[in-house]
Amino acid sequence: MTDEPGSRSHWIATIEDLRAQLNAARSSTNWRERTDVFLSVVADAAAMLLGRRDVNELLAAMLDHACLLMGAAHAYYGAKEGDDGIRVLVGKGIMETVVGMRLPYQGVSGAAILSGRAECVHDYETWEGRSQDTGDVVVRSAIAVPLLANGQFVTGVLTLFHCGDEEGRFGDDDERLLAGFAQLASVALDNARLFETLQVELHRKDAAEKGMRESERRFAEVIDFLPEAMLAVDRKGRVIAWNRAMAELTGVGSSAVMGRGEYASSVPFYGVRRPMPIDLALRSTDDAGEEMENVVRDGESIVTEIHFPNLRPGGAYLAIRARPTRDPGGRINGAVQTIRDVTARRRMEIAVRESRERLMSHQSTLMDLTKLVATRFDDLDALFREVSAISAATLGVRRMGIRFFNEERNSLVCRERYDAATGRHTSGEEFAQARHPTYFRHLLEDRLITAHDALADPRTREFAADYFPRYGIASTMDCPIRGGGKLLGVVCHEHVGAPRRWTVEEESFAASVGDLIALALESWTRRKVERELQASIRFEDLIIGITTRFCGAASADVDAAIEIALGEIGEFAVVDRAYLFDFADGGRRFSNTHEWCAPDVTPHIADLQNLASDDFAYLVRRIHAGEVFHVPVVAELPPEAANERLEFEREGIRSILCIPIRTLDDVTGFMGFDSVREPLTWTDHQIRLLKTVASLIAVVRERARAASPG
Repeated sequence: MTDEPGSRSHWIATIEDLRAQLNAARSSTNWRERTDVFLSVVADAAAMLLGRRDVNELLAAMLDHACLLMGAAHAYYGAKEGDDGIRVLVGKGIMETVVGMRLPYQGVSGAAILSGRAECVHDYETWEGRSQDTGDVVVRSAIAVPLLANGQFVTGVLTLFHCGDEEGRFGDDDERLLAGFAQLASVALDNARLFETLQVELHRKDAAEKGMRESERRFAEVIDFLPEAMLAVDRKGRVIAWNRAMAELTGVGSSAVMGRGEYASSVPFYGVRRPMPIDLALRSTDDAGEEMENVVRDGESIVTEIHFPNLRPGGAYLAIRARPTRDPGGRINGAVQTIRDVTARRRMEIAVRESRERLMSHQSTLMDLTKLVATRFDDLDALFREVSAISAATLGVRRMGIRFFNEERNSLVCRERYDAATGRHTSGEEFAQARHPTYFRHLLEDRLITAHDALADPRTREFAADYFPRYGIASTMDCPIRGGGKLLGVVCHEHVGAPRRWTVEEESFAASVGDLIALALESWTRRKVERELQASIRFEDLIIGITTRFCGAASADVDAAIEIALGEIGEFAVVDRAYLFDFADGGRRFSNTHEWCAPDVTPHIADLQNLASDDFAYLVRRIHAGEVFHVPVVAELPPEAANERLEFEREGIRSILCIPIRTLDDVTGFMGFDSVREPLTWTDHQIRLLKTVASLIAVVRERARAASPG
């Protein structure tokens, strides 16, 4: 009859078969073949150990397997005890008599523990590290290998002996075989010890959970009759108590939430699963504020007031206090949360605070805007951007626009439009009077157009077909901008979303913003006229000085006077280059003769010599015709000026002005001014003065040529 798998007789037979394979492998001269057999034998032997769960049974089986594999009659397994001893747990042969005893680190066992690797002594009697406590037993050969815990720490040693008249000797193959066996035996021993630990822990855990469930039941009965809304959860966040007051507050009975986790208690409040203070109280870390606003820690308690908009019609404000509960060992095993309805108090406080804050905010903002108008009117666009952003934030609107009439006064053109959601400032949108006649009429007649429902209000509903739906506008408050006895434009506050009812305070603020913008326009216009007049006077003085210098210049000093004049004009007009070009070869070619450049601006006089007029026909044709070549934006030159545009862009020119230099008989060249860093538009008055300079240059150069000998 075949032995049952797993029985002692079965594994003894298996080991005998493995020993036969080993003996055959030892006689092989093929190292790879011998090694493969050794590894297979180790794996098969250790596999028979891995299924054992009892540690004592496993140790006995491990020793039996090792002895059978190694052909040894004497062996023991000792557990490491402290830093200098070995406790013998199981033994065979002569080592059975020392089971339970504590042996010192000595001999081959001590060497294996200290080194952490297998130690094999072929001739024990002559080995200098042999133990002196063997008594009458003659040890012929010994081998020991350490066993590890978790593959890292030495926990014990497996030692085998050939003693007395035994002729066997352990060799290198035996050392490799036992070392491999020990590695897998260590794993089996780890598994068995872990299994024992888990069994104990599972038993303890089962008892603890039974006690906890009983405690939770009694706790829930106590809090159910408390007048204050209360709930409790266990350490996993599962609801274990939901009293009657809580059911009345939320409209959700205890049966709907009891025993449920994963933030189930938050659903009656938020409509979704999310952390509440009671869930944060389960944590020992002080990070509650990262997930919930207005949270304050009071010792172990978490205190907050939260608005729940969907708890009842109009929402509710609840004061919540949550704190953890602990087991006798001081570990958190759950949490309790109490809730009070403070809606009436909070709404009264909010109304009073908002009214006071709104009034203070409007007053403060108007003061700030007044300061802006007084200090920033030189740059109207920058002023409008700031005013729109500040006004939108003060009134809490999504969009703010400032629009002015065009020259024909038949359309409003958007000068500034601010979107608070994106922070973008745009312009350019146009609103024709022909499409919105009613709105334009009310702008002329009304102090303010306040449309709570802009799509239905008769003054603004002309925009309901396209403009309002495009941007989701529901309410508007538009204030006309008036100055100099006429309507200049309008300031528009546009609310996106549901219709909004504007308050009297908001209407007063919007009207004040319109007045401030009108004041800014008036100040800017006055300053602009003053600046232009002062600049014109200074430019005229400059031209007079240049004229005086030309008139008094000797023939030899004419070129120097021209250079100085170009530099003075260039610096005054804030351009980047000023220059002269002369025509030659009957006007078919021209060259750069004089050049002034602002600091850090590249000169081009060297590479602008002997240019073919046909290559720049668009420019040359106008110069020869006596026309002023004024291009405020080079990028807008027509297609027939393609060559000129390419050359100007090569030189980095953004704006250019060229004025013909002509004598009584012909155009001899031109005077030019380039703007590289910023575009520039010359006024008609400035161009007329520059024509005078060009004429003076023609005269003094003719005079110098006439005075030149030969």
